Amino acid sequence: MSRQHSTPYLVTDGAAYRLQQVNANFDEGWLQDFIFKHHQTLPLDEIEPAFGPLIPVCRELPTPVGPVDLLFINARGLLTLVECKLWRNPEARREVVGQILDYGKELSRWSYTDLQHAISRAQHVADSSLLELVAHNSEEPDERTFIDSVARNLRRGRFLLLIVGDGIRESVEQITDFLQNHAHLNFAFALVEFTTFSGPEQHADWVFVQPRVIAQTVEIERAVVRIEDGQIAVVSTTQDKTTTAPRRVKISEQIFFEKLEADAQSRAALQALLEKARQMELYVEPGDNSLKVKSILNDVNFGVFTVKGEFLNRGIASWAEAVGRPEIGDAYLEQLAALFEGGFVHRSKRRFGWSVKVRRKRHVALVTLSELLKISDDWLQLVQRTLDKIAEYGE
Repeated sequence: MSRQHSTPYLVTDGAAYRLQQVNANFDEGWLQDFIFKHHQTLPLDEIEPAFGPLIPVCRELPTPVGPVDLLFINARGLLTLVECKLWRNPEARREVVGQILDYGKELSRWSYTDLQHAISRAQHVADSSLLELVAHNSEEPDERTFIDSVARNLRRGRFLLLIVGDGIRESVEQITDFLQNHAHLNFAFALVEFTTFSGPEQHADWVFVQPRVIAQTVEIERAVVRIEDGQIAVVSTTQDKTTTAPRRVKISEQIFFEKLEADAQSRAALQALLEKARQMELYVEPGDNSLKVKSILNDVNFGVFTVKGEFLNRGIASWAEAVGRPEIGDAYLEQLAALFEGGFVHRSKRRFGWSVKVRRKRHVALVTLSELLKISDDWLQLVQRTLDKIAEYGE
């Protein structure tokens, strides 16, 4: 069954106005202009949080294989490439995925200087500065650190590649399935559908835009991109059939571990712990500087690991209260606190902020990663008991 947007309604002053989908005057140029000006409408939090906040760089970035529609960057030197297509164009359905892969392949060969020169050509400014652009739109980064970061991401091919269109055809989704199931990519890839609707008659100049992530890959290292007869071909790596394929992780999660203030042994131990969590009814949600461990069924947050090596538990107490079972959140936090020497539940004014902390000799602090790792099996057992209680509530 093909996916369709249900008709949205604008409800105001007690009246509901049916919105109409817009097709006329909606072309790729309009879409490019809209996304470049209103880049916050791209659902990065659902795709790769590490690539935000986006800073618009240029349109029509020249490359040897054609111009990239839109280029964005963030203060950490992560690049996002956007290709805008109207899916009613047959060539878009056939070529757009290979096209954006070509762009990523070409940029992975560039140096920072190459990128800067291409940006200057796109902006028609001889001496434009990417560093100054980023500093103008965010906290001014350290010059050497920023340039090194951009160069490293170029070299690794660490990009976010987005194809944005007015309607995703099944054939394109099948291409994305191919990428996700058979390719080891150094970049993240997503299809984003933008459907536009006109306002009610008295507000005919209004435009309502509904973005939706249709499909996405997750980041996988050791890319295999082969050129055959001048065409790009993405193929899977050959693996021993007796071994398990490496788990696919998002770039945001990889960046978290790169930034994590911990030794190699603790990093490996946390990765092993997260693998155990994934075997339960849990998933890992990477954020800008954190990883959350959450329940698949009801999105309950059981813990947050920060890049500073801290562990906290915001959200579970307020969730339990909201569903009418505050004792579930209270019991989880109390039993978790009991696992740590000097542990207690810090109860802030808002239940959302309740978290386990520990009393040290002279101060109170959050639980550290090393403290959590020492009782990791006990923590997972507590999480499982809490999941069982939540399941009983659901019944």
